[in-house]
Amino acid sequence: MQIIWKSLLFTISIASLFGSMVLGQEVPQNWDEQSICDNVIFTLVGPESVILEEPYNYSLSVALLDSSSVLSDNISDVVVPQDIIQSTDVRYEFLFETRMLERSSEQDFSVTFSELWSYTLRAIIDYEWCDYTIEKTIVSYDDIFVYIGPYLDEFGLGIIQNMWQNGLFLRPFIVMNDTTTSGLVPSLRQHWSTIAHAQDIYFSLQNYSLIFDVLRLMDTDPSIDLSSKRIFIVDDMQKSIVKKFLARFARTLDTVWLYVVSSQEAINMFLQLSIGQTDYDENVLSSSYLQFSWSRISYSFGYVIDYLLFQWFPLDMLLLILSCVVAVLFIVFCKQILGFSSFGVYYPLLFAISLHVVWLKTSLFLLLIAFIARMTVIGFTRRFTLLATAKLWLQVVLYILFTVIGLVFVRWFGLIDSDFIVFTYPMTLFVYIAILLVASKLWTTSLTWFSMKQFSIIVFFLVLSWLSYLIIQSDWVHHIILLYPSTILFAIVVIVWLGRYTGLQLVEFVRFWPLIKYIKGKK
Repeated sequence: MQIIWKSLLFTISIASLFGSMVLGQEVPQNWDEQSICDNVIFTLVGPESVILEEPYNYSLSVALLDSSSVLSDNISDVVVPQDIIQSTDVRYEFLFETRMLERSSEQDFSVTFSELWSYTLRAIIDYEWCDYTIEKTIVSYDDIFVYIGPYLDEFGLGIIQNMWQNGLFLRPFIVMNDTTTSGLVPSLRQHWSTIAHAQDIYFSLQNYSLIFDVLRLMDTDPSIDLSSKRIFIVDDMQKSIVKKFLARFARTLDTVWLYVVSSQEAINMFLQLSIGQTDYDENVLSSSYLQFSWSRISYSFGYVIDYLLFQWFPLDMLLLILSCVVAVLFIVFCKQILGFSSFGVYYPLLFAISLHVVWLKTSLFLLLIAFIARMTVIGFTRRFTLLATAKLWLQVVLYILFTVIGLVFVRWFGLIDSDFIVFTYPMTLFVYIAILLVASKLWTTSLTWFSMKQFSIIVFFLVLSWLSYLIIQSDWVHHIILLYPSTILFAIVVIVWLGRYTGLQLVEFVRFWPLIKYIKGKK
């Protein structure tokens, strides 16, 4: 009996050892068949919206849950473990409702859609001991249209549903106006194939730079042929103004067909599509088409502006230069007709430009520093006589010294941006010198704290500077000078006319009104 028991134990030990060796080769330690199947995710890559009579390819993409792969409709965005794809057996079934149309056992499935139907593409996958069945619904259309912009209330009237019934597909991407490229592109990439086959693309975004960043990205993709599409910019501004804003971007995309339509015209186009009419009004297309080309010789000043913008001259700088003409015209009118007493024409304009570049807080800070430097020089030269040139250079050095010290204090008290980002702009150096010149003119040796005349001059100076700043910042002024650049020539004529005015100014008229009334009474 003892011999039998020992023999049984020996047999069990040998069997256990042999079994563990065999299982060790087949299944790793802690290997769970069900968990492995759950960790492997297959995806059908290909468009969900297609156009009739166009060939489309569909393939498998695979990702692992413990990998850094990102599932996407674009196979180029997925890190594909090629060993899994190659060892996978797949059978495609292409169905309309329950009727089988095509079958295939190839790794890729190619199909051309010939009817306006809703199809189902089924992939039956056999990977080692894992079985998967995935399906993708595909809808075919006569044409595809893409809208990128804020939500339109008219979409709630059934425009999209009516287009579907008429064999047309409108894919709206609802985005906010402050969307950046990094926020918009990932959303578009999920439906990149739909955009690739779209006939028309509508952009209803105020950020033109964002629009052309997206278009340049599309232009680099060989699957998207921008030259075969029409790009509609939805904007309610006048076409001539929009063209000037777009000129600096359009040069990088010479082959793009650009159109500018108003929001109401875009809605009318969508309504037209919803009733099955795909041919737009030729008058609307011809009037909204943007053509960026100029002759070699032109006698129009607007030609010069358009050419500069097309050659990538900064639009912000051009607007600043042109709006300064309007500001100068306003200052001359206030001095010659209204009789505002201020320091010259240039100084209010220089301070207005400073407000535009570095904003109010920084401008007042630098103006205060310049005043302190000027006062220090005046107090010093009352005891020690210096030549005029030495005074000016001493003021410059003190201005720089006090600025550096003052920046430490404003940093401590948080009066200006903590990271001093405003001082990273190249124009800040111009502002820095301009405010020193303004302070030198405002604060002279003859100026005293209690002089009401000098105080009124400073008040008029600040008022003119602030009003000039509003003119420089005004969108209304920007639109006028871009639409009618020849107003600069008109400004020259008006300034000459104002320069010949020798009558009473408004301030003088109020000042001498008692005398005028007395003279009229004697008559």
